[in-house]
Amino acid sequence: MYGDYFVVPPREAHREAPWALPDAPATLVGREEQEAELARLLAPRSDARIIVVAGLAGVGKSALALTVAQRALAEGRFVGGVLFVELLGYSTADVETAVGVEQALVELLGQLGVADGELPTSHAGRLARYRSELAGRERAGKRVLVVVDDAAEVRQVRDLIPPGGDAHRMLVTSRNRLLDHTFSARILTLSELTPAPAEALIAIQLRASLGSDRAAAEPAALVEIAQHCDGLPLALTIAAAVLVLDPGLPLSELADQLAEARHRLERLSPPDGAGLPTGVQAAFDVSYARLPAAQARLFRLLSRHPGIHCTTAVAVALAHTQSDEMPEWSAETLAAVRNLLVCLANTGLLTEQPLGSGRWRMHSLVQLYATQRAEEFATERIAAGGRMLAALIYLAGLAKARLDAQPGRPRSEPFINSANAADWFEAEADALMWAARTADQAGLPDQVQLVAERLGLYFLQRGRFDAMGTLYRLTLDVARRTSNWQAEATALHQLEALSSSAEQRAEVKQAQRDLAARLRRMGSDTTATAREQGTWAEQIWRSGHAEEAEVVLNEALQRCRREDDSRTEFDLLDVYATLLIAQSRHEKAIEARERAVGAARSLSGYWLAHAWEELANVLSLTGRGAEAVVVYERALALFREEGPVRRVATALGGLADALWAQGRHAEALRTYRDCMAAHREAHEPYAEGFTAAQLGSLLTKQDRPKEALPLLRRACDLLGDVEDQRLLATTLEELCKALSMCQQHKDAEAALLAADEIYAELGDEARRAKLAHILNLLQATSKGEAVHPGPGARLRRWLKRS
Repeated sequence: MYGDYFVVPPREAHREAPWALPDAPATLVGREEQEAELARLLAPRSDARIIVVAGLAGVGKSALALTVAQRALAEGRFVGGVLFVELLGYSTADVETAVGVEQALVELLGQLGVADGELPTSHAGRLARYRSELAGRERAGKRVLVVVDDAAEVRQVRDLIPPGGDAHRMLVTSRNRLLDHTFSARILTLSELTPAPAEALIAIQLRASLGSDRAAAEPAALVEIAQHCDGLPLALTIAAAVLVLDPGLPLSELADQLAEARHRLERLSPPDGAGLPTGVQAAFDVSYARLPAAQARLFRLLSRHPGIHCTTAVAVALAHTQSDEMPEWSAETLAAVRNLLVCLANTGLLTEQPLGSGRWRMHSLVQLYATQRAEEFATERIAAGGRMLAALIYLAGLAKARLDAQPGRPRSEPFINSANAADWFEAEADALMWAARTADQAGLPDQVQLVAERLGLYFLQRGRFDAMGTLYRLTLDVARRTSNWQAEATALHQLEALSSSAEQRAEVKQAQRDLAARLRRMGSDTTATAREQGTWAEQIWRSGHAEEAEVVLNEALQRCRREDDSRTEFDLLDVYATLLIAQSRHEKAIEARERAVGAARSLSGYWLAHAWEELANVLSLTGRGAEAVVVYERALALFREEGPVRRVATALGGLADALWAQGRHAEALRTYRDCMAAHREAHEPYAEGFTAAQLGSLLTKQDRPKEALPLLRRACDLLGDVEDQRLLATTLEELCKALSMCQQHKDAEAALLAADEIYAELGDEARRAKLAHILNLLQATSKGEAVHPGPGARLRRWLKRS
């Protein structure tokens, strides 16, 4: 499997220094960090006597172990010799044919120079002789390295552990992490290669075998091949071998073949001389065959998950065996399913990223393999898909409820706190989009609306406005097909707020006009409820018929008062005030907001806080800042008692704005910091980043750049993942200003160049031209060149003007 062994020296030399190690592979790419770590663990002063290199089949465990062991041997770290035994733990699905402890001991004793005639007859005697030989070398100061390759279980390895102190080392490779309370080892887990080393591995093997640089001639195809192999060294090696065996095959053609997911594993699993499969397929076959039934079933069904990560909570639904009922997410059930997932992770077929997160990821080739195995159980697979769809929507409701809950709410499974719920949304957002599309295809419009309601808030909190737009366009299509004009109106309202271009705004506005025309024709329907009339009025107003909308709203409000429907009255007054503000009728808007406060008094404290906050907003808008501050403080006190943390954050933001407008800058700055902290507690990175950028900008304008710098850097970190990068670009410009004021011109230049890259991607050449001028000044300042009328003065003027 690894080539010829080294030539064995004569008997006496062999007894002193056995060299049983196979050749290392000629090329090891992309493992520099792992090589250094493994070499450190094998060093004399390391506290790791046993090291296990673990990972997925084909990830390069043996290649790494042999490379580092050969290097240690060459450097004289193990003068007592290196022993090697291959246990064949995963060479076949038949466990009985693996190398047993007895056979391994015989082989190792032979390498230690014990002749066949000297071998003890009993297992206990051979084990004692093995330990005695190693103990003698330790007393003589001759360190020995025992390399055990392809172990499947701890029982294969336990008796081979070198005895004594910390002189000798054992290096084990296994697909299993060999975790056992009776076996203490340092685990070094290998993952797939990153893109650049993956591409290099193919290129190097082609160059070594053919003497030509075929990869350089088709760089784009090389990148595609490496992507389809997903960085798995075994797959990359096989892809290179296919190209070597067929020198006339273009890399682009192989890339096209691998692009077909259903045939990818087949192409990466060429048959051997007897026609039996080898390569990736065969390697996975062996791992799968060793799984117990429950693990094998869950492994197959995990392939149904459409996202990058599957959470433990969703895996509970996949592992559930009763198709006609929803599983329980009790602590006991979650622990049992996590145990199954951990077992799969220990075999290398799954990884938890990061550890302890409850997010489980399959390598893409493993997922293709699991999908193939799942297709053999069609009924099981279909039922699991239905359970997963229902579970995703149900869990999204629980997660949103946790995010909307007051702090200190008692823990409940599976989301014991708001951080847990936010992490779940982050992991399952793509799967929830799949759930929305699947529910649409299955003719379940109500389920599509539920996903939008529950996932929309998460997208808003993360600044994922493109994804949010995709979600609401889907809900709009569903609403139109099912003639649900209320849902259609809601979707159009959301899309109006999300429109980022004139073309999108015009498209939404036309759709609103079309809907309003239909609703106006329905206006004489005497069976319509007050809430429906409010929806009609809002659409009529948004289509440009404000006077008509106001008439309908007043009719609806009168009905609410007659029917004593405070909740609907509150919502209608909210729409009415918004209409009045859009018409700059601010005094009337204040009256509407005050009426809303009155209606909210019969509702919960949360709605009263909401009413106070909206009233404060319009007071600020009309220049009545002192009154606005008082009203914001009332809203804030109520939100702290009854609202979710995110509403505390919005109230703090409004209060800070009002304080700043009143010239109470010190109080405003403190309130902005409280607002940032509340957004962080509510798991709203977009809002936290926006507030940090705003606060940093204000501090810069107050000539306090040193205080501004950490805030602006924090804002850049938080806004880096936001889909619309323009806000990040403007924040980088603010960072540049603060750095310039602190005389950190090189860092300022770097910030400005980063902003320029964003504007280049956005195609904003006008903004780039302005930045180029500032960049020239910065570069001149950093070089100490004389620029008239002086870069410092010109930069100060730019900062003041900005």
